[in-house]
Amino acid sequence: MNHSKALGDLRNDATEVRLAAARYLAENARRSDKAALRAALNRESVPWIKRALQSAIQSIEKGGEARGITEIDSEIDVLSSDLISLKLKMTEEIAAEFIHEISPIVGALALAAPSEIADYQNSRTRRSVEHLQSLLRAIRELKNASSPPTYSSFSLPDLVSDIVHTAQDRAGISIAFAGPARFTVSADPDRLRLAIVNGYRNAIEAVLSEPRKESLRIIFTWGSTQTDNYLAIKDTGPGFIDDPAAALKQGSSSKEGHLGFGLSLAQQAMLSMQGEVTVKNYDSGAHFEIRWFRKNADSVR
Repeated sequence: MNHSKALGDLRNDATEVRLAAARYLAENARRSDKAALRAALNRESVPWIKRALQSAIQSIEKGGEARGITEIDSEIDVLSSDLISLKLKMTEEIAAEFIHEISPIVGALALAAPSEIADYQNSRTRRSVEHLQSLLRAIRELKNASSPPTYSSFSLPDLVSDIVHTAQDRAGISIAFAGPARFTVSADPDRLRLAIVNGYRNAIEAVLSEPRKESLRIIFTWGSTQTDNYLAIKDTGPGFIDDPAAALKQGSSSKEGHLGFGLSLAQQAMLSMQGEVTVKNYDSGAHFEIRWFRKNADSVR
């Protein structure tokens, strides 16, 4: 694709053509394209294309320019989306540095502590070391979730089945599936697995926290619309105690002893594919849902 074709394709009726053009311009936009990109953004209704256009606009913005209040107000939505891309890059870099510096220290501590502390297995030190190891694993997953994705085509039902059958601590929970038996999607399989696994773990923990209920049940649903694929997980747990959206923040958990990274990791994984995560309460539990573009190409960072 060349520059002039990309600008022309922003008016194409085909969603995948517009997305490819917007993603190309996110990496190759020129300063003179700003008006055309804003016009395309104002016309666009597909969220994945809007995000790519916002990334294109951000790539040609220069800091320190004097701008009027009206112009600044009109750019609030664009800047909010631009911050998502910036956050992904910063998260990946900071997590990588943290892992590099802290991992050897935690490893040395885990090796030395059992021989230097009496009754280590029953000590508070062991629990603290294990907590540090869990935190390090979560940060490593966070780094992986924030890096650029690699797309391929695969069976979503097969992925869900593998996740369900390899999960632990689901005794007594009824698992139901409500989606096409044959359903191929285009996505980063590792990133999608990370999102689904963390949504599923959250559902398992929620359901097991309500043993008094007659029905311990988790339902997986998947399918597609004209522009996106989706997967939802519903459970019969107590639902989110506080604002469900707060559960997507890093370090947010209402459960004692939890790091609060699970749903945040799911969100990071989906954001890296320009997808999204939605969590909410419904009549008999919680609803976790992910959505992403049906026909993906290289992502925009």
